[in-house]
Amino acid sequence: MPNIFDEYFTTKSDTNGTGLGLHMARMIVEESLGGKIYAQNSANGATFFIELPLE
Repeated sequence: MPNIFDEYFTTKSDTNGTGLGLHMARMIVEESLGGKIYAQNSANGATFFIELPLE
């Protein structure tokens, strides 16, 4: 879980994932929008949270 936003990190096989999707989401939310993105495990899988400033 601590590595899911790392560039090229994937849990899929080599042919089914690039590991860029969550990394790019983090770049957009944090660097471009000044927000925060994080994930937590829940009983039904991962839950993702995006917090944006109220500007």
